[in-house]
Amino acid sequence: MGSVRVWGLAMTATRARILRGLSLPGAGGLATQLVMRARHRHLIEAMQHPPVDAGAAAPIPPPVPEGSSDPLALDQRDFVRQVVQILETHRVAGDFDRLAIFAPPAILAQLRAEMPSRLAKVIAAERSGCAIYLSETELQDVLRTELATPKA
Repeated sequence: MGSVRVWGLAMTATRARILRGLSLPGAGGLATQLVMRARHRHLIEAMQHPPVDAGAAAPIPPPVPEGSSDPLALDQRDFVRQVVQILETHRVAGDFDRLAIFAPPAILAQLRAEMPSRLAKVIAAERSGCAIYLSETELQDVLRTELATPKA
């Protein structure tokens, strides 16, 4: 039987860091890292519309079509889906067996809602918080410590 392959995810609404090849506590070496940023397509689209009233002092935002949501919320949803899709693709390929996640509570909830059940089953550690701005070494240490802590 091969060694356990562990990945870590630190995420916010606009940025994600996926650490690949994360070793367990006590092991040396740095994991490789994939950094992703949200594209803000819906927000850019909303901001590119010309003002409705040419005589207005400030541009008037375009009306939000019925059934739509806030452009920021739509961008966040799309970004979460993109991250989940990448993780699921790599899980299916057998690139990792365990996953540790650090994200703010709203992002954790969205990740859980978008995740297929098979991906959710490999989550070994999950913590609410923001670890995205830690250095690479600090982030690895935090994820390793979280993995070493038994689930409650």
